[in-house]
Amino acid sequence: MAELIIHIGSHKTGSTSIQKACELADARGRKDGSFAYLNEVVDNKNIVLLKGEGEAFRARVNKRYLRPLLDPVAAVNVISTELFFFLDDRVQVEALAALARARFDRVRVVAYLRRQDLLASSHRNQVANGAGPAQRFYGAEVASLPALTAPVRAYLDYHRKLTALWLPVFGAENVIVAPFERPRLRDGDVVADFAQRTGVDFSGLEVEVMNVSQSAERAIVGMAMVKAGLPDRARKLMKKALPADTPKLTPPRAEAEAFLAEFAQSNAALAATFAPDGPKRFFDMSMDMYPDASEPDWTSARVMRLVETLVAEMAKGR
Repeated sequence: MAELIIHIGSHKTGSTSIQKACELADARGRKDGSFAYLNEVVDNKNIVLLKGEGEAFRARVNKRYLRPLLDPVAAVNVISTELFFFLDDRVQVEALAALARARFDRVRVVAYLRRQDLLASSHRNQVANGAGPAQRFYGAEVASLPALTAPVRAYLDYHRKLTALWLPVFGAENVIVAPFERPRLRDGDVVADFAQRTGVDFSGLEVEVMNVSQSAERAIVGMAMVKAGLPDRARKLMKKALPADTPKLTPPRAEAEAFLAEFAQSNAALAATFAPDGPKRFFDMSMDMYPDASEPDWTSARVMRLVETLVAEMAKGR
């Protein structure tokens, strides 16, 4: 009996930490055949191919590289990439399922979901860092929240994505969906939570927190430099010159509320589908993490420090 667990993200829900834990568990699990981590990259090629950008952004399964990867080398096997969450075509999900079922006795899917405004705001860090997929998907406009293009709306409509693509293909009994909220995770930790929900043994492993958010100064300048097409080297040099320990970039509360309101119906359906006996809301709806519009986080003194830093760095390069 060989089981495959497909961890599909989504983005900004501790996926990198789960993947790191899987790498550590793989080192000991292959010895006795209990566990294997099927790394998402084969010959430097990702198993999810991304094409286009903005409205033309599309994701598809790279079956050529997925076929040799899906090998049941242990009792429990895990494949993990948040790029799976970019899939928005049932044919692509069915292709993944067909390959998995041909080789494994049992296949389960695990998805963690972060409230839409929090995920989108956090994802801006990847745009600022020049991450190709995030930049191509959202665009590099200097803003704390992305524009709600058709692909962005489809990506953040969790209920539609899960019930139209993943549940009918893999079966509701094989799809695990959980909110990415620290108080609701096992021990406040997504790695421990993943282990509890799947039965994977991560005991004794020490996994550091990955992909911590950066300061607003670094995020804003990073997005501006990406949009201007400046090289990675220039962006990294400028990033080092800017403060790392100041507050991160967040939208005003009213803007975040309006953004989240676009998904109110979807989130109500999400709660009814995946937490029918629990609270009426799938997510904690607190907005305390956002500044009031009347009390902007960006004071004139902070803006001046940013401008002075930029001017000083530009002067060095004359």
